[in-house]
Amino acid sequence: MKKSHIRLIAPFCFALCALLVVGVSTNKVDAQAPPGPHPHYLHAIRNLREARTKLDYPFKEPLHQQIAAAAKPEIDDAIGDLKKASHLDDKDIGEVPPPNDNLPENGTFHNVSDLLAQARKDADGPESDLAARPFRDHALKRIDQAIAEVHKGL
Repeated sequence: MKKSHIRLIAPFCFALCALLVVGVSTNKVDAQAPPGPHPHYLHAIRNLREARTKLDYPFKEPLHQQIAAAAKPEIDDAIGDLKKASHLDDKDIGEVPPPNDNLPENGTFHNVSDLLAQARKDADGPESDLAARPFRDHALKRIDQAIAEVHKGL
């Protein structure tokens, strides 16, 4: 091999090694960084699941049936989005708290409305993970749509 080729290869190898060292050290810093603030996704999912379950009630009034049928897909989509955001935040979906059975008995739609409002409040916190924000924002829109549907029955 000619000396000129060796002179070109040496700086290239040095630059490559330097890039690898910088990349590895950057990953270590990111992996050790403390987590930032995150919304209470698990509580929101619990409340959404409970609201969804209440809407499975066999309503007799056609209006109530229509409202429940319109709100359930919104809730399902919001749950899916919050699961994705939770996964990005390294939250364990298996840790969703049990349903809250201490709600007032003032009617199914009132209970569902309260659960949806609380889920929205829980999900609408500061989110430091840029990748989770679109899922959180889409979930909030779906929760708002479910709230609008349920309010038609109040």
